[in-house]
Amino acid sequence: GTAEQPPQPLVEVEAADEVTPRPAACAAVVVVGTSTPPVAEVAAPPIACLKVPAPVPAPRETVAVCGALQDFCAEEVVTGLGITLHNLFSVSPATGGMMTIFHSIRAPRIGIRDYLARLRTYFHCSLECYVLALVYIDRLIQRHPKIVVSPLTSHRLLVCSLTLAAKFQDDVFYNNSYYAKVGGLHTLELNKLETKMLDYLDFRLLVDPQEFQLYHGMLRQAASGARPQPSVAAVAAPPRPPPPP
Repeated sequence: GTAEQPPQPLVEVEAADEVTPRPAACAAVVVVGTSTPPVAEVAAPPIACLKVPAPVPAPRETVAVCGALQDFCAEEVVTGLGITLHNLFSVSPATGGMMTIFHSIRAPRIGIRDYLARLRTYFHCSLECYVLALVYIDRLIQRHPKIVVSPLTSHRLLVCSLTLAAKFQDDVFYNNSYYAKVGGLHTLELNKLETKMLDYLDFRLLVDPQEFQLYHGMLRQAASGARPQPSVAAVAAPPRPPPPP
């Protein structure tokens, strides 16, 4: 097939230098400094002597259905993330909150759902990254209430959190000059956003399975329209005690 064309930068942003994917760490494992004496190497028997039953290939229909279901679940999560971020606009202050590093001077011309679709096309990150991105954004606004999700902040919060998620979760990822080009930012600007978000999160990027399932379910519910989601933080945070009589 033909090679995939690199993403075109957004109109209002200067293009960054072309980059290539950076592979994961070297696959070879070297043990250094062990005190255990070496064990004599034993030749492995030939493959023909191993009586291992040949794997039975799955029917084509099963493979096709599983692949289609996986694609559907992935798009459902991405759609739910776009809907959730858009719904958060309704609970943010009209002025967009106090000015922070995540604020744009003016609202980008591209909507948040179209912007997310662009990231989905060119980030090539795993499905889990979109769930982690929502977790990071929610942690951020809970720890720092002055930061709100609004038309002025949502794009930068999204590209920054998704960049962190891809680097933390995936074995193969790109560098910041590539992510900045996809997101319509200068590399230096994305570097500053990433550093500030890590600082605000206290470098807490690990998400336990229970928390992951909670946010994953929230995104699927948002995509299916099962119930409105006025605020991610309000849903994820523990209930407040009732006021005293």
